[in-house]
Order: sequence, then structure tokens, then C-alpha cells
Amino acid sequence: MYSLLKERETREFEKMEIRANLELQKVKLNEYLNELAPLRASLDSWKPKQIPIMLG
Repeated sequence: MYSLLKERETREFEKMEIRANLELQKVKLNEYLNELAPLRASLDSWKPKQIPIMLG
């Protein structure tokens, strides 16, 4: 009986650790995506330079 209670406590603790880890990863991912948004906007608005073509 004691071992089942101990095992349950361990699993509950592991669940809390996993959730905390996932939450941290989510925060980091959102920060990364927020950094990428202006880069994406800049790339999407980029236009190549017009190079005059010399015919001759």
C-alpha cells in the first residue's frame, strides 16, 4: 500500500515538472516567434533592385 502511495506521489511530481518544463518551452517559443515576425515582414516586403539592361 505504501509503495502505491509513493508511486502516485512520484507521478504527480513528475507531471508538475513536465508541465513546468513545457510552459517554459512555450514561453521561449513565443519569444522566438515574436523575434521572427518582423524579419518575416521585412522579407515579404523585399523587392529586387532594377538593374538596367544594356542592349548592344
